[in-house]
Amino acid sequence: MKSILILFALALLTACAAPKIQTPLDINKASKIELQGTNTIRGYGKYASNITCAGGLVGIFVATAYADELVMSLFGNTTKGSYNENINNHDSVASADFQKYRRSTVCDSEGFFTFSNLVDETYYVVTRIHWASGLWTPQGSALMQKVTIQGGKTVEITLSP
Repeated sequence: MKSILILFALALLTACAAPKIQTPLDINKASKIELQGTNTIRGYGKYASNITCAGGLVGIFVATAYADELVMSLFGNTTKGSYNENINNHDSVASADFQKYRRSTVCDSEGFFTFSNLVDETYYVVTRIHWASGLWTPQGSALMQKVTIQGGKTVEITLSP
């Protein structure tokens, strides 16, 4: 019985282990986030009608092959998705170099955000939404959407499950 519990605990730890990204980071492409362009992404982050990203961070990064593998490992796809989280910080999954090549902003009091001056490119926009269930039980969900923008356009998105 004790050995079964140990095997179960090891299986659980293995399932929860952070994924290892194998694809090398293309710094030339990732660094496009630092360039000034003419495109804008406006968005709204919500988990439910009354649970938004208000006051929370929203991140954006270029959709490199490295980013594709990272997003796939966390969300199970590279288009749009969510996963419930137990408020763990998944920044440790991404390399320190990758973390240099992203922008962030804060959702306003209603859950809206804007990224301006983006170059023509495909990006991932991500956020986490946290709330409490009852008085003491923290809950959370990470949200992601892939967005292609070009030609000085403004694209509007809704990050939601």
